[in-house]
Amino acid sequence: MAKYSNAVENYFQNVIKKSWTWAKLTAEEQRRFIDMNVFDKIKGTDKQRVEWLNTIYKSYLAALNYKPLGWRENTDNIPTF
Repeated sequence: MAKYSNAVENYFQNVIKKSWTWAKLTAEEQRRFIDMNVFDKIKGTDKQRVEWLNTIYKSYLAALNYKPLGWRENTDNIPTF
């Protein structure tokens, strides 16, 4: 069995979990992402594995109707003209 570095775990802890999109997820959505049974199947170099993790995360956000601007922002205090 091949031994892989902690590149995927490090990227998850130091990039994804510190991102503004992660902060906008509910606790349930965060748990569902963490509980997905695909991360052990990511193979390749550290760079390839991080790219796949990023692709999976972007796909997860897309399934949650992610938009680059204004996604899940509270619009209650924005004045209307």
